[in-house]
Amino acid sequence: MKYHYIYKITNTVNGMFYIGAHSTNNIMDGYMGSGVLITKAIEYHGKEFFEMVIIKNCKSVSNKWYWERQLITKTIVKDPNCYNLITGGKRRTKNTFKVRAKTKNCQELLK
Repeated sequence: MKYHYIYKITNTVNGMFYIGAHSTNNIMDGYMGSGVLITKAIEYHGKEFFEMVIIKNCKSVSNKWYWERQLITKTIVKDPNCYNLITGGKRRTKNTFKVRAKTKNCQELLK
């Protein structure tokens, strides 16, 4: 069975978060995101300091992209506590809203 879902990963050290989408045959596959900042944050702090919860189960891949687009908006990306750098949803163009990491913590991770 294929699972499609939207998840939220929260850093238990500083409260920062990441929202993403994933599809898998194994719901317990240990997936913890692929974004630049969340990956670096997990390396920096250690996986044990991050909690992942599924916030939306989706019916299909296209439904997953729809919900990611609805949840990862410009407002969310601009939040200084958010590790996401771009808005959500499968993109058809390269014209994607992007922001720079705003917090000292993120600036440190990008070095």
